[in-house]
Amino acid sequence: MSEKEAGCVGKAHHNGVLEHLVCTTGIDDCGPKAMNGSCHDGDLTMATSNPKEHGKKAEEAGSHCNGTAQPLSCACAHEALIDSVIRYMDNDISVSSLSDEAVKLLKLIPEGYIPVPHQVGGHRHVDGKFGFLRRIGQLEILFKPVQPGAKGQNEVMFYDKLFNCTGDLHDDIQKLKDLVPRFIGCEKIRDKAGHLHEFLKLEDITDHFRRPAIMDVKIGKRVWDDYAEQDKIEREKKKYPDQEVIGFRIIGMRVFRPHQNDYIYYDRFYGRSVTADTALSALNRFFEDGTSRRVDVIDTLLEQLVPFLQWSEKQRTLKLFASSLLIVYEGDTSQPVGPGGLLKVKLVDFAHAYEKADEGVDENSAFGMRIFMSYLKRLRGNDL
Repeated sequence: MSEKEAGCVGKAHHNGVLEHLVCTTGIDDCGPKAMNGSCHDGDLTMATSNPKEHGKKAEEAGSHCNGTAQPLSCACAHEALIDSVIRYMDNDISVSSLSDEAVKLLKLIPEGYIPVPHQVGGHRHVDGKFGFLRRIGQLEILFKPVQPGAKGQNEVMFYDKLFNCTGDLHDDIQKLKDLVPRFIGCEKIRDKAGHLHEFLKLEDITDHFRRPAIMDVKIGKRVWDDYAEQDKIEREKKKYPDQEVIGFRIIGMRVFRPHQNDYIYYDRFYGRSVTADTALSALNRFFEDGTSRRVDVIDTLLEQLVPFLQWSEKQRTLKLFASSLLIVYEGDTSQPVGPGGLLKVKLVDFAHAYEKADEGVDENSAFGMRIFMSYLKRLRGNDL
């Protein structure tokens, strides 16, 4: 199956936002069920369905069209939602062009903020909840919503201790600082409806990239922590059984194709469709720009991942569950690489990270890092 047949495509806007989205995944078979009639003649001009509900329907249907796993699920709907909101804020389109979900979101987004146009993982802008935001004039800072309950507070405390602790930090924790996005602090922001929301302020590693290609890949053979209830464990095992085998899971990908000046998207439902047998070809999609494989990117990524592997195989202070590698590379090959370099990679998501007694290496994350890098080496050797 070609990349065009497998993807959700969007034309690149001048600021990296989409001009429009095109769904090329066999609309006659899966579009009406998943998109609730928002596709016309095979093109997704604007997704009008609730992305969360759309994702549920796609998951129930197995995210398949013509018996083949598709990356459509909710990526098209969410990208169309965010694209339309940003275009409206830029005065590119009128309010009459917006879906009901886009109007609801506009009524909530705090003054002076915009949705992040290239979010591939994490919580999304649905059902009155915020995804990632940017403050106008400070686009180098990512505002990540603090999750409700203990998970969110655990992540806040993790970042706070890592960057703001005035005492001596264990060497394992000190070395981790170079592997995660810079933490600026927390901020409470009031939305237009008057509700207060807490955000983590983090370095946006996509800043300075003209056409960022992005992958969020969850690392580790298990994503539940040692305190998880049995029903949570069973749900996670059922969600993606192959994670215990391959040690990682693709959460989302966004790939720029310079010759078409567009992006192709793969969401978490696509990631769950990947098996041990198809993981290599799935990863290959991230490095294919429509005409060739970006071997330069694979080489740079392997080089930059060495400190991550070394840290995970030596540290004995932390346990990490459901953390991800966030990988960004420059998709625009028409100009020299900008100040951000060719590629950046950071470890993110620490809602299920905590300190432990010296019980040896955190084999969960170390296993995932080793296997992920072994797949990249196979890809570099053209072992498809």
